[in-house]
Amino acid sequence: MIAGGHDVESARRALAPVAELLDEGDAMVDSGELTLLAGELAESAEWIESFAGMLDYARSKGWVSDSAGSTQIQAHVEWSDAASEG
Repeated sequence: MIAGGHDVESARRALAPVAELLDEGDAMVDSGELTLLAGELAESAEWIESFAGMLDYARSKGWVSDSAGSTQIQAHVEWSDAASEG
């Protein structure tokens, strides 16, 4: 969820390290960045298996793009007018 209104350009800048905000209201999230964000969890066999299963499911729905040596997962973006969600 992106809090603080519907400021597309600010959201693009904020997401730039991990995702590309698309004009259609979704984002393409880099799977490698998700693994980095998971930290130590990403080292467990259970997490790796679960993540691979999620990627397989997303790929079966057409929500994955493999290009230029990276895998990106399409994610829906929710906007909120609230400054932050508790």
